[in-house]
Amino acid sequence: MPKFALVLLIHAHQPVGNFDDVVERAYTDSYRPFIDLLLRHPTIRVGLHYSGPLLEWIESKHPDYFDRLRDLVARNQVEIVGEDFTSLSS
Repeated sequence: MPKFALVLLIHAHQPVGNFDDVVERAYTDSYRPFIDLLLRHPTIRVGLHYSGPLLEWIESKHPDYFDRLRDLVARNQVEIVGEDFTSLSS
């Protein structure tokens, strides 16, 4: 049977000015569990796309998240795809 490659790019975004409790709930219910799942399954490879405002929020509220991302990148399991802030101002 021929092999094929499935490419996944997961998008994570929160709108500028979103309520802190809403972003926290998204982090607790989605962003953090997904990263923890990837750490437990090293054969799954994905691209992760984050918006700048979300990364800033994570940096201020849960900086340990970046340690997990670094681990995933270091083992070539994840490729980070970012965007600039200028696209958010329109």
